[in-house]
Amino acid sequence: MADCQTTFNTPLQSPPNPIFESSDWSYDSGRHNIDLTFDRTMATDTVPALASWEIKIDAVTRDVTSRSWLDTTTLRLVTDLGDMAADTITAELLVTDPLLTSSMHKVVLPFGPETIYRVV
Repeated sequence: MADCQTTFNTPLQSPPNPIFESSDWSYDSGRHNIDLTFDRTMATDTVPALASWEIKIDAVTRDVTSRSWLDTTTLRLVTDLGDMAADTITAELLVTDPLLTSSMHKVVLPFGPETIYRVV
């Protein structure tokens, strides 16, 4: 065994990709605020492209008009011209967006559609 050159070091593990964890929505002055929470600390110095998302309110596709980070894990997507009486809101990340990453530079993989329940 003294001549054996094999080592059994454990390789370094890459941190996992961040995943969608939970969501909530609220209605304010004709807009739906959709808050998506991720399970990792995110890179909040960038925001994903508007076209990376598909939002449906009662099965009608609505454009995301703005997005911003509320904190290190929660991204707010805003849609205009919605009806407060929405029954179902779904969010889907359509593509891998290089501007939606964790603080460890791991991208969020496409997900959804995810049903978003309103917390009252």
